[in-house]
Amino acid sequence: MVVSLLIQLKKRLVADNMVEASCPKRNSVGTMRMVVYQKYATLFFIPFMPNGKEAAANCLNCNAVYDKLAFTDSLK
Repeated sequence: MVVSLLIQLKKRLVADNMVEASCPKRNSVGTMRMVVYQKYATLFFIPFMPNGKEAAANCLNCNAVYDKLAFTDSLK
């Protein structure tokens, strides 16, 4: 319990953009919302070590959500 108060993993929003890309689900070209989060570790609530990034895209036509592994070439 004490260790969980000392060291925590968090993430913060780095980018939130609208991009023109094709949806992998329906192959329709439209606007997708792409978000990128920076993951980091905190020690006593002070950020001290970056731990990678997380990316996701949301199709605004069909509301499908794709993680970084399912990105098409137009999203990379």
